[in-house]
Amino acid sequence: MTADQMGMPGTVINALAFRDVIEALGHCSLVMSPGGIPGVAEIYYERRADEALGSGYIVECAGGTGNPLFTTDTAACLRAIELSVDMVIKATTVDGVYDRDPVVYPDATRFETVTYEEILRRRLEVMDATAIELCESHSKARRCLRHGG
Repeated sequence: MTADQMGMPGTVINALAFRDVIEALGHCSLVMSPGGIPGVAEIYYERRADEALGSGYIVECAGGTGNPLFTTDTAACLRAIELSVDMVIKATTVDGVYDRDPVVYPDATRFETVTYEEILRRRLEVMDATAIELCESHSKARRCLRHGG
């Protein structure tokens, strides 16, 4: 639990660096975290984040959920669902989704497309299973709502 608690502020540090890049490109950015950090990151409130998105800001949700034992993957997907965003981008050193770790296995096969179900079935280590299941269940719910059942 301590390692998780130590990692949460680390994600805020990353978000601040990313904010500078976004702003250097001429966009407005807002860093938010569950507990907030005065002068650094606003407290995450869904309505405030939604308002900022509606005003053209790029909102960076950092600090996870504020609870240990929930990964940053799960936190990112949760915030994406709350804010009805269309995409979650996970920045890593790997250039795509592979059938196995391409760093360890140079012959790994890169997927052009992959479904949530396939990620779970093949146990691909794209994101943790909780995050993938959350996105999968939400995408099914959105599809049902959009198509009337």
